[in-house]
Amino acid sequence: MKKRNIVFALLTMTMLGGCGRQAVSDSTSKSIQALSSEAESSTETETLTSPKSDAAGSPEEAMSDLALELLAQTVKESGEQENILISPTSIELAMGMVQNGANGDTLDQMEDVLNHGLSIDDMNSAFKDISDRLESSDDVNWNIANSVWYKGDGSSTPKSDFIQKTNDWYDAEVFPAPFDDSTVMAINGWVSKETSGMIPQIISDISPNDRMCLINAIAFEGEWEFSYSDDQIRENHIFTNADGSESSVTTLYSEENDYFELENGIGFLRPYAGGQYSFFAILPNEGVSTADYIEGLINSDADLSDALRNTTSEKVCVTMPEFSTDYATEMNKTFIDKGMDIPFDGERADFSNMADCPLFISQVIHSTHMELNREGTRAAAATAVMMTCLGDAPRQTYKIIDLNRPFVYGIVDNETGLPIFIGCMNNM
Repeated sequence: MKKRNIVFALLTMTMLGGCGRQAVSDSTSKSIQALSSEAESSTETETLTSPKSDAAGSPEEAMSDLALELLAQTVKESGEQENILISPTSIELAMGMVQNGANGDTLDQMEDVLNHGLSIDDMNSAFKDISDRLESSDDVNWNIANSVWYKGDGSSTPKSDFIQKTNDWYDAEVFPAPFDDSTVMAINGWVSKETSGMIPQIISDISPNDRMCLINAIAFEGEWEFSYSDDQIRENHIFTNADGSESSVTTLYSEENDYFELENGIGFLRPYAGGQYSFFAILPNEGVSTADYIEGLINSDADLSDALRNTTSEKVCVTMPEFSTDYATEMNKTFIDKGMDIPFDGERADFSNMADCPLFISQVIHSTHMELNREGTRAAAATAVMMTCLGDAPRQTYKIIDLNRPFVYGIVDNETGLPIFIGCMNNM
């Protein structure tokens, strides 16, 4: 078995296009500078080292576990025959910023559900390390961006300590805004820009009681390490959809060298340029749906990240379809069903470390995009967390893998085994 350092491949992307930073006026820019200066002066002695948590497991393990849990819950809510793609990394970065503004039982609950008991101090450091690692890649392009938007009428000015933490750990931009239609355009423009236009819109409107919007955006563009030749492109291949119907697809044929077996499925890795990141796919056994497969992983001792890090050097004949997919969802119910209800309850939520007004989470919106073809892969994700003020609440043995029926897939960091993108392709 060949030991490989591979990180989780869960997608996290968020960006806007159109207006963006140019939509901010000179007076707004001055407000941003003043707020940032206040934050810097108030926390000059703060360092970027975090204390070790007594909770079991590492931040990477917590993130990997949460990735599968979020995917399983999303599949359950969206339906077993829908194409689903999420970026756990994007979700966790956005919610990480939110945790820095939480207090009391609200923070405890968020740490239990999102961090598996680890403190936000542990996670801040881990999130920064992951972001820095992704953006330091030389052979593929990653863009990670975070921002904090707040209503600039003085009703919900973010606390300086909160802004300092989002700046130190998340390199977040801060935008005071009127929180009207122009802000919707500005936020969507920012997201579109940061995702190279792959996520053109993340929010559709702003309600009168909305006071802040915390956003993460992730974008990825990578070419294959080994390109496809014309004789490896095959037309009119049959893909059997989840409902039994058939679609004709264009497929890519290759021989890969990283093979793994995990529970009731077999999988492979195909590296992107530089070898630091790979596309992975898992084909569940015949008769096992992607939903049942994912649920089985969660209920077993199987470790996805471990399987992705420790592949077998074995020749695999792979046929996979070219595809393009988009997915968007609101994740309130996902988190509430996991036991994180207090942050969404206007009467009980405590975000007093974020601002003085009584805030609660009214929406967690997540949107993703991925296109895979003979050249490589482009992917993006964005997550927006809307904070609302309490008011009206809203062989040689050959292994053969033919992805000709529903499969699980994603993009993995080869050093850590963390899936940065992960999804289910049920229909073509």
